[in-house]
Amino acid sequence: MAAPDGALPTILPMTPLRFTAILHALDDSPPPRVVFFPGVRGTAMSTIPVVFVVEDEPLVREFLEWALGRAYRVRAFANGKAARAALRHETPDLVLSDLDLPGLSGEALGAAAGALPFAPTIVFMSADPARLERAKAQASAVLEKPFSLVDLLDVVAGCLSLRALHTRTA
Repeated sequence: MAAPDGALPTILPMTPLRFTAILHALDDSPPPRVVFFPGVRGTAMSTIPVVFVVEDEPLVREFLEWALGRAYRVRAFANGKAARAALRHETPDLVLSDLDLPGLSGEALGAAAGALPFAPTIVFMSADPARLERAKAQASAVLEKPFSLVDLLDVVAGCLSLRALHTRTA
């Protein structure tokens, strides 16, 4: 099937990128190539996973967008309310959320995302180990701040790989 105008005509495997591919994607190489297929009413849909990043600290949010944006489609939000509103229109593959957010906590956002028909994978971040421990029951993974770039990429790629495996076997 032909790709839409301007799209790259090569194929990317249906599973999320592995860690080594993500590290390669963080350099100045071109963005990952995707497979396009007809979506609703003929629109093109991508096989690249969608990640919602929810972080109120601007520098941390920008770092997360940069780190994940070369391998995934990233939508970033400064608070939980904006992310919850976006969940009404788009279901991400993964939600990476700080627990301490203004307006709507990460736990409340996780509950809203978990109630969706095709619930995304939830990963929580916090500098408070006790709070992360309490939130573990609601999440697929947790990241204690500060965390390394390697840990971030490992957790996100691992969670998305498990999600893809589960989706194929379900």
